[in-house]
Amino acid sequence: MKLSVITICLNELEIERTCKSIFEQTFNDFEWIIIDGQSNIQTINKIKKYISKIDLFISEKDSGIYDAMNKGILYAKGEYVSFMNAGDTFYSKTTLSEIFEKNFYMDDVIYGNVNIIKNNKSHIENNPNYITKDFFLNGTINHQSCFIKRNLFQKYGLYDITYKYASDYEKFILFSKANVKFRYVNQIIANHYRNGISSDKNSVSIEWKKIQNKYFSKSERKNCGIKYKVILFGLNLLSIKEIFPKKYVKLFGIFTIFKLKKNLIYLFGLNFLPILKLKGNVNE
Repeated sequence: MKLSVITICLNELEIERTCKSIFEQTFNDFEWIIIDGQSNIQTINKIKKYISKIDLFISEKDSGIYDAMNKGILYAKGEYVSFMNAGDTFYSKTTLSEIFEKNFYMDDVIYGNVNIIKNNKSHIENNPNYITKDFFLNGTINHQSCFIKRNLFQKYGLYDITYKYASDYEKFILFSKANVKFRYVNQIIANHYRNGISSDKNSVSIEWKKIQNKYFSKSERKNCGIKYKVILFGLNLLSIKEIFPKKYVKLFGIFTIFKLKKNLIYLFGLNFLPILKLKGNVNE
């Protein structure tokens, strides 16, 4: 069997869109495992509509999302595992076919791009063609948009359940440090809805820092900065290096700061009130 699709769930209001996405995949060489944390009857009834396609359904108390993901891994039989958790979806009905039928991949981690959806707005996050040694100091791979060889969990262990938000991030770093083979496919794999537990930015950031301190030296953490290109009306306006974490970049002395978001550039003055707002693209 090529693939195990693992879905974890706990009272997810939008579980049916996830089930529908998996149920309608044109690719057939996969098993579907649902690990539910003992949801309410309304959620269970939504899942049961798709029972004909579900290979294993377990509903019982667990110790959090990574405990549930670990259970799914232990039951899985596929060569690769995909974590399509409750609320998220594959990008199209043919996503799995396009990955596993048109090409034959042997790499350890296959990763693509992801469509981020929040407040009814969406944007595509493109991953790099290659994972460099310091890539995970600045970002990570969305786990819904990748396929991981199951034997990596046998070799390097399951997710660390002491992390509530970022155990998948730690595992990607561990894989990278062990020189496992990452392969990029220029394809949108998943729709990820930013309304779940991983959207708690402060808590995620705390765990990220703890993990980075564990795996990267002080000099690696200090010397690594992101080069951003600010694109305005199709023109490369400027290139800058990150100084403040993810959002703020010092440009001209101490008084002028840009706040960077996807498709928005804010220019701040001395009083930190926005004095200019430009629509553009912010690319790494």
